Amino acid sequence: VEETLQSTVTANDVVWSGKASLEGEVGVQAKIRSTGYPTEARAHMNSDGTITAVFADSVKAATVGQSLVLYEGDRILAGGIIKEAF
Repeated sequence: VEETLQSTVTANDVVWSGKASLEGEVGVQAKIRSTGYPTEARAHMNSDGTITAVFADSVKAATVGQSLVLYEGDRILAGGIIKEAF
């Protein structure tokens, strides 16, 4: 089971909602699947335009090709497609 837990994901093909980018590292709630629950994470934008989220607690089965969606309360900040998870 341990091998299915990840604490960090990076997503590309990012679409922004309400903001044009993240400034520095910000606290967010992040979901890795539509049926998942928002999980506390720290997120930042990388120089190549991807976003990386580091979860406070490891998440199960974050998989390349799944969506990553970042929230600030009820508001969506950004979403993208997971390109790596570890």
